[in-house]
Amino acid sequence: MRLKKILILILYLLISIFGFSKDMSVSSITNTSFYKLKNDDKEYSSNTVSANLELFELSTTIKSDKGRIRRGEIFKLNINVKNFSNHDTNDMITTLVLPQGFDYIDNSVKAEGNIISRIEKKENKVLFYFKNQLLKSESLDLHIAIKTNVSATRKENYFSTFSQGKLTHNNIIKSNVNTCKVLLEEESFEEKGTIYGMLFLDKNKNKVYDKGEPTIPSVKIYLENGHFAVTDKDGKFSIFGERPVTHVVRVDMETAPKDSKLEKLDNRYNDKGDIALIELKKNELYKVNFAFINDDEEFLENIENRRIISEKLMSEVEEVSDEELTFASTLPGTTVNTSGS
Repeated sequence: MRLKKILILILYLLISIFGFSKDMSVSSITNTSFYKLKNDDKEYSSNTVSANLELFELSTTIKSDKGRIRRGEIFKLNINVKNFSNHDTNDMITTLVLPQGFDYIDNSVKAEGNIISRIEKKENKVLFYFKNQLLKSESLDLHIAIKTNVSATRKENYFSTFSQGKLTHNNIIKSNVNTCKVLLEEESFEEKGTIYGMLFLDKNKNKVYDKGEPTIPSVKIYLENGHFAVTDKDGKFSIFGERPVTHVVRVDMETAPKDSKLEKLDNRYNDKGDIALIELKKNELYKVNFAFINDDEEFLENIENRRIISEKLMSEVEEVSDEELTFASTLPGTTVNTSGS
């Protein structure tokens, strides 16, 4: 047993001196990385950490909850870090490297087995600093929400992670680098959906629109991707050609009547009632209403003035002959005011 420990120690010292850059090759497949040691034909999976990877003293692995995603979609990365050393590890840092077109969603990370003291963003990297020691033979897990932006263009996208810490004698130890692959899918316009709804004054506060309740014209509604619409004279809006992913629908309070207050209609909305989180599906017409609860004379006068101005603008447009107007086809993200149901 003692001889075995001595041999392992010698091997570890050799690794520390020469490193793994010449001794190890890495190839990635979805959610798993395989490592090959020099002069050894066997592959070792870092997601099922082998005895050989214990030589790293820290093992870091990463998985995605989705193998295929689309632009605008939110998904989760799960990172596991395990301490294989014979000592407790201090000053733990785990780094996540993101490919082009992907962003970490602020304050989305959840940690199990440790406490995050701070988070630092550096270009395409996110660094997670931990407050407590990672005890020997213990592990921690990170669950991180990632947003796919419109700037994501590569079909194959690789997310990498690695960790480091300090032993009790202040020697720095580093983990392996682990990678998972996520595929970006393209979608056709025919698969896209429409978000529509109404802004109204909920006079009886029953959280649904009742016939005869005032509606709110000329308020801007916008999405997380920058697409927006402005409510028409009947308080209605529509946003066409949106990708079938999770969307954040928000009322621009700067364009709403002064001192406006909204109510939370259901669990899709935030407590202030001015933001809704929706899951749009292919070819879906998704309805999102927003309810105001102001009921004073100043508020009612404001929305009536808005309606008068909106109707005047509409009548001026209708006076223009069809021959003087040229209409283009509706494109993705086009905003349209509508008085339809």
